[in-house]
Amino acid sequence: MKLGCVSLERLKMTHVNNNGLPKVLLTITCYNYEQFVGEAIESALNQTYKNLDVVVINDGSTDGSLDVIRNYRDKVKIINRKNKGIVFTRNEAISLAVVNSQYLCFLDADDYFDSNYISDMVQIAERTNADVVYPNWHIFGDKDEKIKFSDFDVQKLIKHEIHCTAESLIRVKAIGQNRFENEVVAEDWDFFLGLAFKGKKFVLAKKCFINYRVRQNTRGSSRDYWDDMRYFYQILQKWHKKYPERVDPIDLPLAIGRRRDEFITEQGKIIDNLQDKLKASGDKIEALNKEISLQRKSILELNTAISDIQQSKAYRFATKLAAIKNRLKAN
Repeated sequence: MKLGCVSLERLKMTHVNNNGLPKVLLTITCYNYEQFVGEAIESALNQTYKNLDVVVINDGSTDGSLDVIRNYRDKVKIINRKNKGIVFTRNEAISLAVVNSQYLCFLDADDYFDSNYISDMVQIAERTNADVVYPNWHIFGDKDEKIKFSDFDVQKLIKHEIHCTAESLIRVKAIGQNRFENEVVAEDWDFFLGLAFKGKKFVLAKKCFINYRVRQNTRGSSRDYWDDMRYFYQILQKWHKKYPERVDPIDLPLAIGRRRDEFITEQGKIIDNLQDKLKASGDKIEALNKEISLQRKSILELNTAISDIQQSKAYRFATKLAAIKNRLKAN
């Protein structure tokens, strides 16, 4: 069977056994990321983990992404085809992984991994027997911040209090018949909910961060969170039908609403504090302005007194007397 530029047979033959390390399939998904895909590939090739297959799937890019990807044709496996969307692409990678990989990890083409990322994630999975190892986030691009998540709880996943992206490390045998489904939004969340409800073990990699690029006008940033709430609700409705005792579709909007209210309250406190500081600063400025006004008045009064002295007969007499004394000294 041949997929684009790489055959399944070739995948079977590569890195079957490398010092007993479990095989990891790292799949880079690319659609019109010419500007960034090279950095993503470089970060994959720079991984310290030794039993790693790197596959780049070009999902019908219309920019120069494929030209950039082909620069690495001797180092990575390339699948190039017409555009079929992120869900099809994710599931395509699962089909590749089940051939002979123990773990699967995705990397979106506008993100990148630190060099020890895969190695650290595999160590955690092997030590804890986790089915999914999920990282914290380092957000960069239009802003720069780190987001640290808490240990796993399915209710926190439902309420978006923790996030599991496809850049988590996934044990292939744990996937079973689960596949990515939702075409509109939150396909990763939907997929990991399915694994969680089936009792798969999730472990947080507390020291691991994905480098997650945030830019304006991308698929994630161009959508309003509350506009997507109806899609989130539909996903939870689907899982509620299968696990009614574990899922209530209303939990997410309620939780988000509470967090929004808490955020508004906290911002209100910050604004009040700033206003208090501003008022205090205003009072200080007013006092300084009064002091400056008094100093100016004193200077004006002093200048007037000096002018009066200079115009007095005594001052003029003293000035003439001083001039006579200076001439006498000169002679």
